[in-house]
Formats: sequence, C-alpha cells, structure tokens
Amino acid sequence: MSYTQQATIGLFDKIFFGGVQSKVTEALSPAVAFAAISLAAKACDGYLSDDEARGISLALSKMKFFQ
Repeated sequence: MSYTQQATIGLFDKIFFGGVQSKVTEALSPAVAFAAISLAAKACDGYLSDDEARGISLALSKMKFFQ
C-alpha cells in the first residue's frame, strides 16, 4: 500500500477520512460533554453491553457533578 492509499478498516474511518463531515452548531455543557466522552470511551469497540451501560450510569450518578 502506498502513502496515498488508505485502508478503511476502522470504526471511525468515514468520519476522519472525509466520508462524513459535520459542523458543531452548539456547545455542550461540561456535564453533558463529560458524559458523552465517558460513553464514547466505554463503547469504543463498537458495542455497549448492558453491564457497561449500568457501570457508566452508576459511576455518573455517584459524581457530585450529576446530582
């Protein structure tokens, strides 16, 4: 494979390599941004199990930020 060719094997290739482009039209609050990053980190393998979802919910509900 040459430097000009790209293998498209990743989950987010369409986003990062020009297939889909989006523009942010509004900013997220710090709490929503933190929750979104937590969710993305847990689901980075392309699947969010029930246990992972419960773990995020439990962890976020214990944070003072979300009470």
